[in-house]
Amino acid sequence: MLICEVEKNMKERIRISIEEYHGHRFIDCRVYFEDAAGEWRPTKKGIALNEDTIDECIAGLQKGSAALEDVLSPMPAERKPRPGAEKTTPGAEAGSLKTDGRSISERVRAWVASVNGIDQFQSKSIAIDLGLTKQKDKHLVNVVLAQLAGEGMIERTGNGRGSYRRCQGEATGVGRQ
Repeated sequence: MLICEVEKNMKERIRISIEEYHGHRFIDCRVYFEDAAGEWRPTKKGIALNEDTIDECIAGLQKGSAALEDVLSPMPAERKPRPGAEKTTPGAEAGSLKTDGRSISERVRAWVASVNGIDQFQSKSIAIDLGLTKQKDKHLVNVVLAQLAGEGMIERTGNGRGSYRRCQGEATGVGRQ
């Protein structure tokens, strides 16, 4: 019995359905592709979840969704920092080792906004300055830098992967036209 269908991309869909096999019912989440005749066919990509694992997987997906949103979205002004998050001392510069309750996205943006007189910088330098040691956090630095490049605040330089510089006019906050 089909529960729902989610478009993954133009050529693939994810179908969620209730199935039965050898007397056992389960939820099947499977990727389907459109064949040459225009019919949707299942692939081997998928997962079958029984009643013992479904709730735990749903909870994990919800946590992942919330974490992704928290990391990639700027924190709204009315949102309070998480309990127990350290706060910076007065006069502490953006990018200090203390987290002050801000997401990695906000910390990277603040670091880039604070660079003055630096011709170019490396994503690796930002991760070090922010005290990020986990690989996933370092990856998020690169994601945010790609977003900033898309916004025109910074641009990639030809000196290797992860090398950037402020765009002309951004050092004063004027921005490009």
